[in-house]
Amino acid sequence: MTQATIVDSHCHLDFPDFDEERDAIVARALDAGVTRMVTICTRLRLEPQVRAIAENYPPVFYAAGTHPMSAAADALETVAALLHIAAHQECD
Repeated sequence: MTQATIVDSHCHLDFPDFDEERDAIVARALDAGVTRMVTICTRLRLEPQVRAIAENYPPVFYAAGTHPMSAAADALETVAALLHIAAHQECD
């Protein structure tokens, strides 16, 4: 029997509430059978921090963008900047 692959396609490992226990959170997810996690960047100015989390944990990838609720407060990015972010190996 083949074991199912479990993917958490939307988590927020960058939230400050998780700063002190991020290692344990990822370990618990792996222990529970989660094989891949996609942590979501909700503001492009925070992309470097979200990317660093994905780079630090092999099963974690990230998606970068700006949540619609934050769009009016955040500066627009150029297409070139967005393509640069999207080219990162950990960016889903």
